[in-house]
Amino acid sequence: EQSVDVVELNDGRVFDRVSIARLLDGAVVGRVWSFREVTEKRRAEATILASERRYRQLFERNAAGVYRATTDGVIIDCNDAFARILKLETRERVVGRSFDELFLDSSEREAIVDTLRDGGSLTGVELALTLQDGSKVWILENVTMIREGDLDILEGTMVDISTLKRAEEQMEFQAYHDVLTLLPNRRMF
Repeated sequence: EQSVDVVELNDGRVFDRVSIARLLDGAVVGRVWSFREVTEKRRAEATILASERRYRQLFERNAAGVYRATTDGVIIDCNDAFARILKLETRERVVGRSFDELFLDSSEREAIVDTLRDGGSLTGVELALTLQDGSKVWILENVTMIREGDLDILEGTMVDISTLKRAEEQMEFQAYHDVLTLLPNRRMF
C-alpha cells in the first residue's frame, strides 16, 4: 500500500512525500517514507499557469479579432471579437471552419500566405472581405507565420475598419460631387 501527498513547510519549501507500507506475513509492520523537494518545480508550474491565464485573458478579451489558423486556412482558435467581425457571433461557430467557407474570394488570403512564407509577418494589411452572406467587411490585419513542430501556423489580429472606409468613400464622393444634386462638380472635371 502506497500513499503520496504534498508537504508545505512554513519557510515556503514544498516536498512530495511518498509512504510505502512494509509488510511481514501480510500484515503492515511499518512504513518507509521518502521525501523529494519540488519547490522550484511547483513555482515553475505556477508561473506557467499564471502566464497561460494571462495569455488566455488577453486572447479572449481583446477588442481586436485574434485568430490562429493553419496555412491551408483551417481556423484552430479565435476569440469572440474575430467571430463578430465575420458576423458569426461566437468562436464556437468559427473554430474548425475554413477561411474558404467564410469568404467568397479566398485569393487574397492565399496571396497573404504566399507572402508570409517568404517574409514571416505582415503588418497593417487592409483587406476587403466578402462574407458568405454577400456583405463586405473591411479589415486591418497583422499576421505572422510561426513554426509549431512540423506545422506552419498563422497567428493574426484583425480590426473591422468598415465604418472608417465608408467615411473615406463618402468624403471622396462629396469632394467631387455637388451635395444637393449629387452631380459631378468642377473638381471632378
